[in-house]
Amino acid sequence: MIARFDPRVLETDPIPRRVVLEVLAAALAAADPEAAVRRSLVAHGASIGIGGTDFAAPKGRVIVLALGKAASAMARGAVSALDGLAIAGVVVSPDGARVSGLQAVAGEHPVPGPGSLRAGQLLLEVAASAGRADLVLVLLSGGGSSLAEVPLLGCTLGDLQAVGAALLRSGLPIDSVNTVRRHLSALKGGRLALAASPARVATLVVSDVVGSLLEVIAGGPTVPDPTSAADAMRVITDAAIPVPPGVFEVLRHEPGERLVEPGSVAVIADGPACAAAAA
Repeated sequence: MIARFDPRVLETDPIPRRVVLEVLAAALAAADPEAAVRRSLVAHGASIGIGGTDFAAPKGRVIVLALGKAASAMARGAVSALDGLAIAGVVVSPDGARVSGLQAVAGEHPVPGPGSLRAGQLLLEVAASAGRADLVLVLLSGGGSSLAEVPLLGCTLGDLQAVGAALLRSGLPIDSVNTVRRHLSALKGGRLALAASPARVATLVVSDVVGSLLEVIAGGPTVPDPTSAADAMRVITDAAIPVPPGVFEVLRHEPGERLVEPGSVAVIADGPACAAAAA
């Protein structure tokens, strides 16, 4: 029989209890999304440090595009750190929590819904409004793959819902699931960065993916996609995922390689950082 740990053991042993709680607190602090963003954003005079890379302070706006379950906290950290600059943008989270100066939208998770579609369309619209004088700051965290979505032409929200639900039921690893999602999306696989061109783009990431694969976290909306539509088709076929006919048509005719300039991308919190803090 497998022994189970009873937390009451610590009630009569205060020293181990204190140590355990300190370890847990250190791990949680390392993953705090608002604090991680504030540590990673430094505005000093004519430049802004973003994840260790210096950018000239924009003559226009800093456009904040925050997406994921930690989006609201990350956006609060950015607004605080960039106080005094002209800031605009969008926050997409599960509850649609508002952040000062930014538009807020609630998306659905773990399968996209109507809110996700509104969120994805707004992200693309605001990104496309950026000009050369602007700096686009993208804040990504887990859950973003579902919370915002725009299907490629020929694919519907219903198609994405059917495929997404089937993929999640399949037990496939998240990198395989998001390979399919990227190739059905007008937002993922670097397409958000393309929409923001010619503005400069910088991305800060709170990772919930083992190995912090950038193309997997929130579907990699600002980084090149290393996979092809054929890879997505292979995932569907090998796992016998039932999909609507339109999905196969989209994968057969998906646009080719996208020349994405990802700009600066920095992972600011992840599993190893939490483990190191706990140690």
